[in-house]
Amino acid sequence: MTDPVEAARREVFEVLVHFSAPVADQARTLVDDAISRQDAEEIRREGHTWSGIVAPALFKLADEVDNARQA
Repeated sequence: MTDPVEAARREVFEVLVHFSAPVADQARTLVDDAISRQDAEEIRREGHTWSGIVAPALFKLADEVDNARQA
């Protein structure tokens, strides 16, 4: 069974490939740091700075981080 947080993280990283490396790397670092701290709010704040397919992917990831914390 796939870890839902890891699956959502992978989805975020897949959509970030459409952006320049420095921008994508900054977002990836923020996501990984927030996941390690189980900080869904940080991921949501980042989601509010994006549009298109990135924002919903970040919000989904934040929800999965919250679900994992509550489990």
